[in-house]
Amino acid sequence: MQRPALTRDRILAAALDLVDREGGQALTMRNLGRELQVEAMSLYHHVHNRADLLDGLADLLVTTGLPVAPADQPWEDALREFTIGIRRTARRHPAAFQLVGLRPLRSDPALRPVTALLARLETAGLSATTAVAVYRLAAAYARGFALAEIEGLTLAHPPTDPPGTSPALQAALREPNDRVFTDALQLILDSVRGSIAAR
Repeated sequence: MQRPALTRDRILAAALDLVDREGGQALTMRNLGRELQVEAMSLYHHVHNRADLLDGLADLLVTTGLPVAPADQPWEDALREFTIGIRRTARRHPAAFQLVGLRPLRSDPALRPVTALLARLETAGLSATTAVAVYRLAAAYARGFALAEIEGLTLAHPPTDPPGTSPALQAALREPNDRVFTDALQLILDSVRGSIAAR
């Protein structure tokens, strides 16, 4: 049976499968060639080097995981879904997100969710500068929260109560991650809503 043609998309899909299964340290050209049953050197016809491979993997996570806001979508929904989409992608592909989640996006398809969100924020009445600041705030929040979850850096179940904290704070520190994420995201939404109302 003839194998499918080797393409960049097929290489990136195989790279994601490999990282999901074996972790980021397994992503080498040799291992990827073995995964695809080809010589590692043949991969270089489609990916220039490891940096190009990682850029492609970052783009793949975005294009398959983040929504592109429709032109008529309310900005609140667009911002909420974009931010949730980052965390959801990280939870689906934790090893890949650790590997490439902070890389800059380079392809037009990967930038489409970002530009669509910026358009919705600008249409809502934010200046271009403020729209970019809001996007960066939401992206940084979701990435940081997701990476902390992946690393297990949460206070949901501390071995002891942090010293000097009240019972109310101790209870709040034990809130489930989903609720903490949602509550903090709502603070961002409320802040943006206030900026729009002040204009």
